[in-house]
Amino acid sequence: GAGGGALGGLASAFAAERVFRTLTTAIGSSVSAASDLNEQISASEVVFGRSAGAIQRFADSAADIGLAKDQALAAANNFGSLFTALGITRQRAAQLGPTLIQRAADLASFRNVAGGTDEVIQRLSSGIVGEVEPLRRLGIAINETTVKEKARQLGLVSSTGTLSESAKVQARIALILEQSSIAAGDFARTQDGLANSQRRLAAEFRNVQIEVGQRFLPVVLSGVQGLGDMLDVFTALPGPVQSV
Repeated sequence: GAGGGALGGLASAFAAERVFRTLTTAIGSSVSAASDLNEQISASEVVFGRSAGAIQRFADSAADIGLAKDQALAAANNFGSLFTALGITRQRAAQLGPTLIQRAADLASFRNVAGGTDEVIQRLSSGIVGEVEPLRRLGIAINETTVKEKARQLGLVSSTGTLSESAKVQARIALILEQSSIAAGDFARTQDGLANSQRRLAAEFRNVQIEVGQRFLPVVLSGVQGLGDMLDVFTALPGPVQSV
């Protein structure tokens, strides 16, 4: 009887340890997710300036297209950085980013892309800078001639007949959106299917992680800062006293 009681106690202790490890791992993941979101929010303010609020509001509802808040912000920030580097204004970049992310989600659904929305975003980014091969698997075919013609239609050709890099980018984006219009709205149309249901569930779960992490983040940050202060004290201590 005593042996059985001891074994039962050990089993309870091991079970408690497993629960503790699971909880600490879950809290750690949540804090990391919350920190990721804060980093992306900060980056969006740098990339988009006064237009950052519109991007952040888009991210708040991005679970509807299978992206968590931090994932949507990261994608928008990448597009925004690319556009502004190529001469597109922040305000226009804040309009184009969400449009392309939405289309990427629809294309991933329509074409059943194995890598999901992330893979499509990468392919669209490559196509925007002139690497057209990645677009072909998405049913999009553009070349130098079509880009020039679209730029002419958009009134982006200079008086000398030359095209700036910004004009080429805007023409490519217009062509990408036109040629992928068949997929527009596909995520919403098929949101009850298995693949899109899983994507939405994953996004919503990560958003819950972020919310939980936001509650623990100040405590963890305070602890890390306190540890840093302790290390500063220790490193400031004098060396060993030399004997006379």
